Amino acid sequence: MDSITQDYLRSYRFWKNRLIRANVYNDIFDVIHDTVAFPASNSMGLYIGLFNRMKNISKQTIEKILNNNLELGRFRGMRRDTFLIHKDNFEMIFSGTHRMREERIKKDLQNWGIEEPEYLNIARKILNNLSSCKLNYPNLQKSLPEEDVRQIKLKEGKSSISSTNFEQVFSVLLDRWQVIRSWEKPGSKHPVYCLFDALHSPSMFSNDYAKAENTLVLRYIGSFGPVTVEEIAWWCDLASLRVKQILELPEIKSEIEEIEITGRTHYIEINEIEDFNEQEYEIEDECHILGENDPLLLGYPFDEIFVAPEYRASVFNRSGGSQPSVMIDGRVIGTWSFKETKSCLDLSISMFRSIKRKQENRLFRETDRIADFLCEKDKTTNVEIVYR
Repeated sequence: MDSITQDYLRSYRFWKNRLIRANVYNDIFDVIHDTVAFPASNSMGLYIGLFNRMKNISKQTIEKILNNNLELGRFRGMRRDTFLIHKDNFEMIFSGTHRMREERIKKDLQNWGIEEPEYLNIARKILNNLSSCKLNYPNLQKSLPEEDVRQIKLKEGKSSISSTNFEQVFSVLLDRWQVIRSWEKPGSKHPVYCLFDALHSPSMFSNDYAKAENTLVLRYIGSFGPVTVEEIAWWCDLASLRVKQILELPEIKSEIEEIEITGRTHYIEINEIEDFNEQEYEIEDECHILGENDPLLLGYPFDEIFVAPEYRASVFNRSGGSQPSVMIDGRVIGTWSFKETKSCLDLSISMFRSIKRKQENRLFRETDRIADFLCEKDKTTNVEIVYR
């Protein structure tokens, strides 16, 4: 496909991810449900991601809606990342990632030298300590008897990684949703944790893991398509071979269509092809300041239409997470950060290349918009733009 088609695909994905102003959501629950699993490892990144996809919503309103809401859960999912998930998708995410998750857990406990009796001893005490209250990580660790906690090391080539048996057991409990992350305000020093049952109704999720994987793949294609096998495998946290098997199932093939884009096979839902072929979405005048791990960038981590190869190392970390990013005309051309004090908000933008005066004006308008969201309006906003 030529460059015009690449531009079209970029615009279409912007529209589909609800980042075009005319196509944003009115309801926060629709955002979470349609995204399947909204990245939530960073609270402020989550808030900014929701803000960019909604009409006229404040940080305080988002905070109020999310706080202890039984319709939504904050769980570990694919690749052990934390996501905000609508209750309608709980079972699909939990069961669809079960086999890969349990395979990793078994391997990790083995590598760290934690036997089953030791795991069960620490796990029971963690669960017992959380049964009556929510605790942050430091206090939870202090609640265990000192004699139960030991230092452990994992060798990786000539170097080694240090940890504790508590840290690794706690990580497994998060993987299995026995312990989940509760709600805390953005900027809180430590995340707060509780039992699954403290926020959600006790559930027995399906053990038909193959069916859940099939559903997960189809939902990802529906929410992010057109996408490649590699993108499906990464996002759904499944082996490429398993994804190819799923795509050949009669019940899946009847729902999707193969299309060629930039010389590669992409998959899209059949009922979406008409929209994809007939509608155009203009993003030439769009400027976006995205939060950490925005769904757009995590949805297509290998596609160069958003991030040029020479900028990838500055945008993505080794595990695939993305930095808070600046996008102009649908391309990432910088990263940003902010610091809030009692009297002002300091926004620092690091640009990968120079931009035109018109684009810079759009960027300043966007910094005003994001500043109004991040802090109280009576604070002074200072914006620093550095060109590398």
